[in-house]
Amino acid sequence: MRLVLFAMIFIIYLILKIQSSHTFKERGFYFRDKNVHDYLKQQAPELKKICQGTRNSYSWELPISNSKALEFEEVIHKEKFDLFPQISWNLMRINGEINFNPRHQESTLTISFQIRKEKKEIHLEKLFPTFPKVSGVDILQFLMSLSYVCDFTLSLRDASDISISYRMLHGTGYYENLIKGNLGLKMANQNKIISKKDFYECANHELLKLNNWGWIAHIDEILNSCQKKAISVQDCPIHYLWLGKAIHYILLPICGLKYKGTVFLPQPFLVFHITPKDLTQIFNKLLPKSKLALHPNINNCTSKVKDYKTVKKNVISLKFFEHAFDFCFPDMEFTALSLFDILKGCVTETLNFLWKNECHLEE
Repeated sequence: MRLVLFAMIFIIYLILKIQSSHTFKERGFYFRDKNVHDYLKQQAPELKKICQGTRNSYSWELPISNSKALEFEEVIHKEKFDLFPQISWNLMRINGEINFNPRHQESTLTISFQIRKEKKEIHLEKLFPTFPKVSGVDILQFLMSLSYVCDFTLSLRDASDISISYRMLHGTGYYENLIKGNLGLKMANQNKIISKKDFYECANHELLKLNNWGWIAHIDEILNSCQKKAISVQDCPIHYLWLGKAIHYILLPICGLKYKGTVFLPQPFLVFHITPKDLTQIFNKLLPKSKLALHPNINNCTSKVKDYKTVKKNVISLKFFEHAFDFCFPDMEFTALSLFDILKGCVTETLNFLWKNECHLEE
């Protein structure tokens, strides 16, 4: 009997030893670039220290082309009457440059997450598809790797403006699709036919009301912050976040899908257990290449970038929306899914170009 018990204990020991010695590759990691696997395996001990609370800074840079160097630091937030200060990890630098945050009172471009050891959880309160230096994919590649290595769940509140459109057209939010891959949901809204004439009239009416929402003040706040911090006009995220809200809370739902009022869908709280399959798809995620938005009058544009004084006057002018719409909507009818792609792609890029560069546009 003792011999049998000893044999069982020895077998269990061998199983645990084999499991603990598994490499990342043996657990199913196969990426396009073999160096990604090697890097994750190499960084695993350092990543685990973050979850264990034994380090207060970390630099993340994947050994693959076009990857960004992200530097995170542990930050202690202590309010006046807090008995227990809040500790979080903030994205401090991108490619060696200080991360831009236009508002100190509200995290916008600042990526901040918490390590909750007692819950075995990595918690990200909000995640935006930040512009122009880092994307949601860049952040999730790091957080999903950290979550997997530490065997923690990844929780986040999807505050992306684009998720409003995603839920109306695909049934799920943007980051749920990003983390778990394309879920392949097709909503009836996708094929709704939209008249260019009706969309134009509605969009013009809704954009005129932006002042009443206080968004113009937010634009000034971003521009003033960029100017104060000596950030160039080209690098200043002029359209973040107000243009995304205009597109996904107003133009697409009201002028495209004919909702009666502005859509304020609740932000879902999501919890994920990260699998090797999830990591494979996020590292294989191909980011769309940023294209220079071409305008019909591009030949009349000089290489001179506008100054902040000119940008502040131009950015609130509806004539730039009109030029962008005329350029990006050549057809008289289009589907809601096409509208979504055009608004977040061509219209946004064209507006950004026209706001920042000197062009002679026909009035």
